Amino acid sequence: DPGDSVTIADVQRAADNLAIAVRDVVRKVTESPELKVAALKLAASSVTAAQVIVTQQAATLQATLDALAREVAAVTAQQQSKLKTH
Repeated sequence: DPGDSVTIADVQRAADNLAIAVRDVVRKVTESPELKVAALKLAASSVTAAQVIVTQQAATLQATLDALAREVAAVTAQQQSKLKTH
């Protein structure tokens, strides 16, 4: 439907509106001690959440690498066994 299409001008307007909104929020946060505290708490929570995600992903990646190493070792042992019998 042509009415559903987005033009470059639409994207530019949205980007401009977002920039204005971000600027207004930053101004309000810098002017209000309560908002500064809330923003710092949010940032600290975000950092903590990111650390948890990275830790979880690292554990998953390590488990995957360990499984792949076992598979490579098994295939290598099979190939070496075949070479010895031939």
